[in-house]
Amino acid sequence: MAYKPSTDARDHAGPTRTGNALRDAAVDPQPGDFLPPTNAGKADPHGPLVVAPEIHDSGGPKGIRPGPVAVDDTARQQADETDFATRVLVDSQDVGEAARAVAEPVSGSMPNKAPRPSRKEK
Repeated sequence: MAYKPSTDARDHAGPTRTGNALRDAAVDPQPGDFLPPTNAGKADPHGPLVVAPEIHDSGGPKGIRPGPVAVDDTARQQADETDFATRVLVDSQDVGEAARAVAEPVSGSMPNKAPRPSRKEK
């Protein structure tokens, strides 16, 4: 179901410049922006459909996306973080459910890690 705001903040305020001109990526996204807000330039920048994905492990409201951090592939990292933020903050998916949906299987084993005993074994 598409969100229909009762008003759009862009219709009620004219630009007032104080100091240097700054560009808001939520209002005027540019191709070189890293981790721009979801729906930037398409929806009300102050509405619930425009959210910043944030950098990995920032501790924000979306939680931490599980899996590898693609430090050598910023396009993949941006896509992964934006997908996770959209699931949690725009689509209102439970954080745990979203984390399980995007988690990548871990290959190999973890050396020197013994299985954790169950409560019955203690």
